[in-house]
Amino acid sequence: MHRQNQQFSTGGTTGMTESAVNCGNLQIAFSALFHLIAAKQKKTIHKRICRGRPRMLIFFLSMLETDEDKNKFTLLYEKYRKLLFYVANQILKDDYLSEDAVHQTFLKIIDNLEKISEVDCHKTKSYLHHILLSSATNIYYNL
Repeated sequence: MHRQNQQFSTGGTTGMTESAVNCGNLQIAFSALFHLIAAKQKKTIHKRICRGRPRMLIFFLSMLETDEDKNKFTLLYEKYRKLLFYVANQILKDDYLSEDAVHQTFLKIIDNLEKISEVDCHKTKSYLHHILLSSATNIYYNL
């Protein structure tokens, strides 16, 4: 009878070890699944930002009154949005926060659109970069 208790006890310990191993495998599987989902979400965000005219452009254009302002803003948006997203992502290291920083930048541009005379100019690029750095820094320090 003493041997049976030992076998039962050993069997129970082995079962616990196997379940711990299975739990470890499960954690590894969940971790791999999490990374796979995160990678797919990152690709989806990148495609949404870099392909075609995003929905946000329509929102931004609805805030402008004249066709001249809408055309200027559209040119700014299409020329600089990818660059601004790249710079914001270098600072924030997060796609969602970077997208927010770019959106805040374009909202500030709408308020100060009269300060931009030419779309394709180094002064314009510098001005947009300065606004983006301010937005990204505010987001970074408010986390």
